[in-house]
Amino acid sequence: YMTRALKIYEEFGDEPRQALVLGNIGNLYLDYNKFEPAKQAFERTIVLAKKHNISGTLANAYSGMLQYNFQTANYPMAMRYARMAETILSKSNSRSDLGTVYNSIGQIFYEQKKYDEAMDYYDRSLAIRKDMNDQLGIASCYKNIGVCYGKLQEFDKANSYLNRAIAVFKRIDARDYLRDAHVQQAKLFEEQKNLGGSLLALKESTKIKDSIYSRETTDRINELEIQYQTEKKAQQIVLLNKENKIQKLTVQNRNITIGIVAGVLLLSVLGGFMFYNRYKLRQENRLQETIIKQQDLSTKAVLQAEETERQRISSELHDGLGQMFSAVKLNLSGIIDDIKFKNDQSSSVFMKTLDLVDESCKEVRVISHQMAPNVLLRSGLATAVRDFIDKIDARKLEVKLETVGLKDRLDTNVESVLYRVIQEIVNNVIKHAGANKLDIQLIREEDGVNIMIEDNGKGFDTAIVERAEGMGLKNIRSRISYLKGSVDFSSAPGKGTLVAIYVPL
Repeated sequence: YMTRALKIYEEFGDEPRQALVLGNIGNLYLDYNKFEPAKQAFERTIVLAKKHNISGTLANAYSGMLQYNFQTANYPMAMRYARMAETILSKSNSRSDLGTVYNSIGQIFYEQKKYDEAMDYYDRSLAIRKDMNDQLGIASCYKNIGVCYGKLQEFDKANSYLNRAIAVFKRIDARDYLRDAHVQQAKLFEEQKNLGGSLLALKESTKIKDSIYSRETTDRINELEIQYQTEKKAQQIVLLNKENKIQKLTVQNRNITIGIVAGVLLLSVLGGFMFYNRYKLRQENRLQETIIKQQDLSTKAVLQAEETERQRISSELHDGLGQMFSAVKLNLSGIIDDIKFKNDQSSSVFMKTLDLVDESCKEVRVISHQMAPNVLLRSGLATAVRDFIDKIDARKLEVKLETVGLKDRLDTNVESVLYRVIQEIVNNVIKHAGANKLDIQLIREEDGVNIMIEDNGKGFDTAIVERAEGMGLKNIRSRISYLKGSVDFSSAPGKGTLVAIYVPL
């Protein structure tokens, strides 16, 4: 039925409802472990939701991609989509969905063996569940926290939280969840060498499993009985209707004729309307494509002119001003032995001047290389970024760089734009964030490049910054837009900043 609904919405060009149905289809595919069809449905949902600015549908699609990547053990990508869903849900105050996302982030950290971080997000989810009096959610958070404490060898706390979870699951008769809680408790007792407790917990789990099977069998028998009674009544109704149909044939024939004529007229009107509507949509699409094409050409020309100007200035600095400073240094070094200084102070001033000239030579060379880094042209994006961050003082900012799948070179234009964007973001961290740690991930996949840059600085209010966007953020957005990509900022005061970039290839 969902597929039929999607087909109808596609025929009428109703893209917002297409996005909604595609999201539901993606979740259904996930329930049946059909991961690739689920991924395709969610990706189509994201495109349509972004196009029409439907934040709720977009957040659900991000959550779906989070679950897809979690199920396929791609935890970095799962975290990326979790952060994007968190940003949207925080703005819209969708507390129930936000609690679910927090719980999923905790599961990602758990799978990565980061148990303290996992418990932090389980606690956030628990606070929301308690505020909403969501008993099932509260018990699930208790269970997850208990399992984390078990991994940390804090067995008393682990037992306490698991017992709380079991008590709530029993009270609300959540048997599937209760069975899993007993299984986790059995594992915990086994780790404590409490084999008796482990055996009792496993017996409880088996007893619940048997009761679930018995209940399902009873429900199935009742369902079959209802179907039998329904079919029996339907047969009686059919026998009664046969007598009435004989009397109504003449009237029906007349009504059918009238209906056919009216249907033909209605179809003609609908056909004309749909033809006109499709023609109008095609014209609008052509106009939009032309506008986008012109914008792309303009952006490309600006970026190319900017890069050309950078190379020209770099060459001027290196070959002009740099050579002049080198000549000055050489001349001063050549005459030092011929000069007789009046006192030690004059000699010291002369040596400091010589050192300043040397520092100026180095500074000109650094600026020249930053404006047109030769390493980017020679070795590619990953090597250029590593060369750039190696020049940062590690005592003030510790930078970790992780690259995946970048052994083969990207398109020269893509490498140049991404390098400038990363350079701009890192400079912003140095100038404004007050951070001492910075993590950079460059991941190339089959269909695109993902970049995640996260610092532990003072953060900022994304709503305020988006309303008063400076030149730096505008440059970042325009460059990524030129590559048909997307960039998302996730931050809050006192909680650092995460910048997530995706560029299709």
